Amino acid sequence: MATGLTEFAAGFDITQAERGIVATRVFHFDPDSNINLSVDLPKCGEALILPYQLNQSPSNYPASFSSASNNILCRTLKKTPLQGHPSKFQWTATYSNEPVDPNVFTDGYASWTPSDVTKLSQSYEYGGEFTSITPNPDNTTDWLWDADPSKPVLQPIGFKVAVITRRFTKYLIDGIPYQEFKANVKKLAGTLNTTSDPFNDTTDIGYGNWLFLAAPTEPFRNCNDILMWRAELEFKYRNPDDSINDGWQKLLNLDGTWGIPTRTGGIKLYKYGNFDALFNETLPANITDQAIGP
Repeated sequence: MATGLTEFAAGFDITQAERGIVATRVFHFDPDSNINLSVDLPKCGEALILPYQLNQSPSNYPASFSSASNNILCRTLKKTPLQGHPSKFQWTATYSNEPVDPNVFTDGYASWTPSDVTKLSQSYEYGGEFTSITPNPDNTTDWLWDADPSKPVLQPIGFKVAVITRRFTKYLIDGIPYQEFKANVKKLAGTLNTTSDPFNDTTDIGYGNWLFLAAPTEPFRNCNDILMWRAELEFKYRNPDDSINDGWQKLLNLDGTWGIPTRTGGIKLYKYGNFDALFNETLPANITDQAIGP
């Protein structure tokens, strides 16, 4: 609680738009003031709290704004001299509910690992891959022309298999958490999911359908001048037939059916891994040639 720090209720504004919420809080610091209204400056990453004055009486704001709104976070904190005074300052805090992990920058000395993976920032991309069938011209019961069922299709037949890309963004503190993350990425790159719900959202059914591609990272310094890493984990979903599992293991036969090639001992094209290790650095990365399954 900072004596001499007050908040201008008139400086508070909040805007609700179709693409999110933005808000502003304005504070005044006067070292000659003995006023103590239990006001503290917010930190980057902290949740929005209504100004002291607005919290003391009913307001027309939605109920979710009457206390800490965990999804509306402080993004910037600007300090400027008040009318050029060398010891009196105005602080302006801006907030938004952009999809950035809460508490990432509040404590710069620990990586934020959510108990629920779905709380991480996510993005999707829907696309596909092209493949083709080479018909057998001697098999007149295989691929035939609809307009002339007695006439076989002789040229290759191309079509597209749906593929979904899913990305998660997470932040790591430099040091052991980042080193453990790098080790798990190295072990798990190119592996398939071992469980039917690898991201804990009950929407992705089937093991062997999500392929972990990569996790590009970039360094930055947060508002506490602590070195951190921003990592984007990328996964692709593929399941081209009606079978529920092993979409990435399947290849297209010349006759147009999907099958899974195996080597001696049941070894498949891809290995399987525990994706939990990518989201919680304390878990081991278990790699196996066989799916664990649901």
